Parts: sequence; structure tokens; C-alpha cells
Amino acid sequence: MAIISYTLNYIGVPFFAVPLIVRDNRFSLYHAKQCLILWLTAIALGLAWKVVTVPLALLTCGFGLIVAIPVLWAIIIGLWIINTVGLVHAVNGRCRPHPMVGTRAERWFSGIKVITPSTGAPH
Repeated sequence: MAIISYTLNYIGVPFFAVPLIVRDNRFSLYHAKQCLILWLTAIALGLAWKVVTVPLALLTCGFGLIVAIPVLWAIIIGLWIINTVGLVHAVNGRCRPHPMVGTRAERWFSGIKVITPSTGAPH
């Protein structure tokens, strides 16, 4: 599930939601949280980019896009690199946080825990 989550992240499919809902495997849940923080980071950076770029492009008659487009590509490539690092960790069976954003997932989603099938209680 962890490997599929990262793989489908490349094409924009939020498969990581499945382990977040099922919560039956600690490893998959860990990586689902890492994928979720990556998605939230992508959304936040995309919104920030738009908020800055639209006025910049309007004020400079489009010339601001000369700077804005490479910044967007840097954001996209950075997110792909972080996703790839997560995929490599999942393939190797490691639970390590993503560079730069992964420790936030540990803190923000600490309440999402594995549910044991026999009792239904968080584990």
C-alpha cells in the first residue's frame, strides 16, 4: 500500500487515503501520513505561487512570468524528488520522514493510529 501510494502520487491520485481510512498496517499508515503532508505542501505552495504570480503577471504585463514559471518548475521538481525519496524508503521497508516536511506529518497526524482488528481500538 505504501509503494502504491507514492507511485500514484506521481499522477495525482490520492491513493494514500486508503491506508488512512483502513488503518490496519502501521507501515502503510506511516507512509500515508507522509504522502498526505506532501499533498498538503503541494496545495499550499501552489496556492502561494498563484497568489504571487497573478498580480505579478498583471502588474508587469506578463513579464513577471519569466521569473514565476521557473519557480513553479522548481516547486514541481522538488516535490517529485521528495516523493521519490519516500518511494525509495517504502521500497526498502524504512519509516523515515520526508526531507523538509516529514517531521510535520509526525506531529500533525499523531492522532491517526492503527486500529487493531480484534478490538477496534487504536494501537
